[in-house]
Amino acid sequence: AILPSFSNDVLAVQNQTIIANKSLLNLIISTDQNVDIGTILHVLVVQFRNQYVPTRIEALKWLLVLHEKSEKSGEWLDEFLQDLLPSLLKNLSDPNDDVVRLNLQV
Repeated sequence: AILPSFSNDVLAVQNQTIIANKSLLNLIISTDQNVDIGTILHVLVVQFRNQYVPTRIEALKWLLVLHEKSEKSGEWLDEFLQDLLPSLLKNLSDPNDDVVRLNLQV
């Protein structure tokens, strides 16, 4: 679970988190192999409730990337929409405007 590290107080940890996160996202984007989307989405939904804004924002960015990949491949996210919808609707009332904006993009 790399996402909570975006909210770490230590700048060096945040920087390493950014690098590792980019590598993981690139791996997800570039792979043609099946990915356990259910597990990834579960982690993202848990992080939507994180108390720290940077973590919630990065979780939404992950969901946005997964959504874009699913549009290109024509699969993945549709079967998980029922599980995601309550969390996405709750995110619309997030006190942070950036979280709400990203949520609307999804």
